[in-house]
Amino acid sequence: MNSQTKQAARCTTETARLFTEGDKNFRPGTLLCPDDLVVPVPGKRPRLLCLNNRRVIAGQTGRVGDLCAGKPKNQIVCGEDGCSGSARGTEGKPSLIRPFGPTLISKRPDLTWRAIEGATHYEIRIKGRQFEQEQTLSETHLKYPQAWPSLEFKNAYHIDILAYQGGTIISADRATVNLLFEEESVAIQENAAAIKQLPFSLRDVAVDLDTLYMSQNLLNQSIQLLEGLREKGESNPQLNEILAKRYIQAGYRDLAESLQEAN
Repeated sequence: MNSQTKQAARCTTETARLFTEGDKNFRPGTLLCPDDLVVPVPGKRPRLLCLNNRRVIAGQTGRVGDLCAGKPKNQIVCGEDGCSGSARGTEGKPSLIRPFGPTLISKRPDLTWRAIEGATHYEIRIKGRQFEQEQTLSETHLKYPQAWPSLEFKNAYHIDILAYQGGTIISADRATVNLLFEEESVAIQENAAAIKQLPFSLRDVAVDLDTLYMSQNLLNQSIQLLEGLREKGESNPQLNEILAKRYIQAGYRDLAESLQEAN
C-alpha cells in the first residue's frame, strides 16, 4: 500500500480497516491497531474488516484486537496448497478453469476449460437440483446462455465437460461448484462496494478486497480482481504474490509458475 492507505505507522501490525462511516474515533479507510478502541456513533453500525481472520465486525464497541480475535474464517476449507473441492488441472483432461474455485457468487457464470489435442468439439452439461442444461460447441469458452435459467443460491452443481473427436468421447472431466447463500452473497457485495468507495485506488485496497472475498473462499472474485489490475499494469509484487497463491489454491500451479516466471 502507498503512504495514503498505509498512513503513519502507529503499530507494528495493523489488525483491521474501518471501511464505513459511523465510528466516533476513526474515519473510514483508517487502518486500525490492536489497542485502538472503536465506538459507534449512536444509531450507526460502522464496519471493520479484520485482516488477520477475514471477519467483518459491524456496530460493536471494543478494543480492535479483542474484536478481531479468533481463528481465520474458513481456514480449514482453503489452505496454502489448495481448497477443498478445487482440485483441477489434471493433465489430458478438459478441466474447468473459469470460474476458479469451488465457491461462486455469480448465478450466471461464464465457463472456460482446457483444450484437448485432437478434440473436434465439446459438450457441456450442468446438473443440479431441478436444473439440467447442456450445450455443444467447438470453442473452449461458453458465455452463459441467455436462454438458460440462472443458478440458484445455496445449491451445488456438477459441470461435466466432454471432449469429442468426431462421435467419440476422447476425454472428460467434472467440476462441482457451490453457490453461496443469498444473504452471504448480498453481504459480500455490499461490503466490497463500501471498500471500493474509500478514497483510495483499487490497487491500494486490493489486499482488503482479497481478504473479504477469501472470507467465503471466493477464489474466482479474488483472481478476477488481481488479474484485472495486472492486465492494466496496476499490480505490484505483493499483489502478484497473492495472485500466484490464489492460482495454487484453485488447483492451477502451472498458472502460478507462469506468473512467477513473467515477473
